Amino acid sequence: MSWESLPVELHITIFTILLEDYNREDLSAFAFTTVSRKWQDFFEPIFFRRNNARFTRAVCKLLDILARGNHTPYDQGITLQLSAHSPSDYRHKYRDFRMGDKYPYITKEDLVDKGEFHRKHRDLSIKYVQDTHPEVVSHQYMAYQPPEMDRFRSTEPLRFDFRKPLFRWSDIVPGSVDTQRVLPKVNIVKALVIRRQFYRNISSDALAKLLRGSFLCLETLRDERWLASNYFSKRLCSPENVIDALPAKLQRLHIYQDADSDFSLPRVHSMASAESMRKFATLSGLKELSIAPDTDGWGFLVDFLPIVRRPLDTLPVFKLRRLALDCATLREPEVSFEKLVLVRTLRAAAAAASRMPRLETMELWRATPSSATLFRYSTKNLESKITWRINWKHARGDQLWQGKLRKD
Repeated sequence: MSWESLPVELHITIFTILLEDYNREDLSAFAFTTVSRKWQDFFEPIFFRRNNARFTRAVCKLLDILARGNHTPYDQGITLQLSAHSPSDYRHKYRDFRMGDKYPYITKEDLVDKGEFHRKHRDLSIKYVQDTHPEVVSHQYMAYQPPEMDRFRSTEPLRFDFRKPLFRWSDIVPGSVDTQRVLPKVNIVKALVIRRQFYRNISSDALAKLLRGSFLCLETLRDERWLASNYFSKRLCSPENVIDALPAKLQRLHIYQDADSDFSLPRVHSMASAESMRKFATLSGLKELSIAPDTDGWGFLVDFLPIVRRPLDTLPVFKLRRLALDCATLREPEVSFEKLVLVRTLRAAAAAASRMPRLETMELWRATPSSATLFRYSTKNLESKITWRINWKHARGDQLWQGKLRKD
């Protein structure tokens, strides 16, 4: 007998009993979603959006505490690491061994065969599910499918939500989201780090609000948010949406938006973010910039390509000292055109370096499961050095240093 086949009077009776039983501390509101598909469709958005209210309260409380140190004579400031996760994220299905409390550190011996290390611990986690939850069928501890990825990582990235709760179990009220509340300024935070420790993402709008309202003295930003599991969330977490909110005092910007084969969309390189960061670098006192691997650093060099290059004295000047870009064009050329693109990319890098009078190190790199490429330009005590490392199967790297490239 299904829920839909029951009379309306019985629906109301069951619902009333559940509401009365919910006053018990040992009953989770998520039990409502197991009654039927209709209940699941109704309650799940409420529970997922409740995370925004919890995130908002936690961050605001943290900011209030940190703001008490605004007048503390501590010139170096502090580094704040910000992340979010739910303990129940990986209790009900396949337990990724990398997220377990007892996950061991990778030793030097493990690195000899990282694939075997991964398979070993994956098998252990599968065995754990089979031993402790024999009712779980095989597909539930294998790789996630798109709907399961959304459920695991939440339908949307976390954002600020200052609304008052309508129900004790909802934490939200109908209507538009009020995100205009002024956050306290926190002068003591000089570095903000969002590591890849957990899979729950924080939206770029929330991060931008923190940068505009609280972290005005920020000097370092390291953004390592995971690539989203759906295209809607990917837009909400785009690093490009944070560029306009970066504080004027920022000196170091590191962006590493990685993908996980089980929990992320297929990687599609974009140049838009790199172009936006190049424009920001010309207008600020940025000293260090690294972009990888979802953003194609080729967008940073586009104005310096020989085919579109203006006279060097008309190109922008950067204050950068260290620059690292992941360039999709740095791969083993299979046809003559790809070799031409690779050479022009390196020439564009040389032209860009000439507009960075304080440059100490520039790195262009590309890594795939089968190959790796590294181009590094460094200078110290007025002496310049170029490092070129590849592990290509067929093409010889020294062939690139012929002709005009050698002259540049």
